[in-house]
Amino acid sequence: MRIIAFICIFVGLASSANACPGLAEQMAINIKVEKIKITRALPALPNMTFEGAYELSADHKAFGGLSGLLINDQGQVTAISDCGYWLQTTLNLSEKGPVFLNSQMAPMRNKKGRRLKGRAVDAESMTLDADGQILVGFERQDRIRSYNPSELPSGKAKKVTFETPKNSDLDFNKGLEAMTSRPDGQILAFAEGDEHKRGLTQGWIMGGDELRQFDLPVTDFFRPTDLIHFPEAIWAENNNGGYLLLERYYKERISKMRLRYFSEEDINRLIKGHRLTGRTIPLSRHVFPVDNMEALALYQNGQANRLLMLSDDNFSDDQRTIMLIFRLED
Repeated sequence: MRIIAFICIFVGLASSANACPGLAEQMAINIKVEKIKITRALPALPNMTFEGAYELSADHKAFGGLSGLLINDQGQVTAISDCGYWLQTTLNLSEKGPVFLNSQMAPMRNKKGRRLKGRAVDAESMTLDADGQILVGFERQDRIRSYNPSELPSGKAKKVTFETPKNSDLDFNKGLEAMTSRPDGQILAFAEGDEHKRGLTQGWIMGGDELRQFDLPVTDFFRPTDLIHFPEAIWAENNNGGYLLLERYYKERISKMRLRYFSEEDINRLIKGHRLTGRTIPLSRHVFPVDNMEALALYQNGQANRLLMLSDDNFSDDQRTIMLIFRLED
């Protein structure tokens, strides 16, 4: 992700995700926060300052598996899990760290209002469209669905009106992992892709007159997991905005993570067939406690701009739900 930040960090992951825990209906939960102590000297980071790392847990086993994150300027959080659950809460950042209020979880619904089941539950990416509707990208049964925020968490899914990638264009369980809206209202999305297919993964522009596919160069077995758009004046040299792409590496029980930054012009050149890799800034792999980082969000509350990152613990006892917070500098 950009001017660009590239994070490289190691952590062990479980070999496979556990079965999804049950969640019958909408219910209130209590999110607990434990600060993770940083024992090594923090590196100087261009355009960003590390503010803290926190382990999150809750009093219900359905909490976890978080793979997409949205937060508005009032601190209202909407997250999705890869077990097909909504998480809604309000974030308050205090001097002691994040506090979560009025937290609740509920099963996601299909177009008929029925809860998602089986392969249909795997929600992986999320963004707001130009009309303020929440778009959710799913794997395994690859599709994009629209939800009205005012109807959550019990609202029905709606089929989007624009053309989306076909199942045959996507590797199984390696579908639409990263998705965000462009300033013109179109949707930019990247597939996770198969890590054994070196060199490229797929990208799409959706919502225009036609579905446009292009290739994104990838290196060293890194694969996209989330994507956000930066508005003008945040990490953009020419005030046209830009994009941060979160990527993950996993091989032989070792995980790394990085961020790549692309300008709006970079994306336009990618669409035209140019092989751009974006720009990266390394962060020490030994300093930051991370897990399987999959969710990325920009939090603008009028006082500061912050980058929030969340991990997907795969509901495994060997993994954790970790939140990393970075303050973005002018």
